[in-house]
Amino acid sequence: MLEKLEALPFRTLVPGHGDIQHDRAYVDLLIETFQTASSQMNASLAKGDTKEQAIAAMGLSSVDAKFTHGDPFLANRFQDYVAAALPEAAYLIESGVGIQESF
Repeated sequence: MLEKLEALPFRTLVPGHGDIQHDRAYVDLLIETFQTASSQMNASLAKGDTKEQAIAAMGLSSVDAKFTHGDPFLANRFQDYVAAALPEAAYLIESGVGIQESF
């Protein structure tokens, strides 16, 4: 779905939170984040990891700094809202156990 948004010919993007955007960098970062979570979860599930193992194995350090830019406040928000919830959501989606994406 984000790929469809990214493909639109917009010049200005007003996200739900944060600064008004004038390029596709933020959308690209969101796509990268979800792809990172998805690929890591799929790799864990392919190895036969349990839910707990797969969630514990997920690392988002490759995108963390891109969101937080070294700001301690943003680092706390990233941990509270992204790193705390995304592994569980990725498990539910990729395992087919829980929520399903629909657009």
